[in-house]
Amino acid sequence: TLMAGYKYSGWQIISPDGWTYAGPLHENGVINLRGNINSREECSQDFNFVRMGMTQGPDLSTLMASRMADGELVGTDVAIETIRASTAFPHTIFQMSGNYRICYSPEGTFANDVTPADNNIM
Repeated sequence: TLMAGYKYSGWQIISPDGWTYAGPLHENGVINLRGNINSREECSQDFNFVRMGMTQGPDLSTLMASRMADGELVGTDVAIETIRASTAFPHTIFQMSGNYRICYSPEGTFANDVTPADNNIM
């Protein structure tokens, strides 16, 4: 459950059942935020729009939308069973409730043709 209006400064995704994100297949991992999608193929579509609230930019004096509002790829830090991504300044702020999906690409582009690892919806 995510709250509308709350400033999220990052994402942490912990894998179930001991699945690991370690190793060379995950060194360039990225995530992006999508609306209500149902397939891995939809993670790589060009058009994406998620309604986001305005938040402080990096200079702390201007307002801007979250980087994830238009589907920007956000780099990840990968630990053994955890994916972390920072989204501070601008923070991620959901403007309204809804169904959202986080897409993860271990190779960094959602092209899914560089490594044998698949893109995933989380």
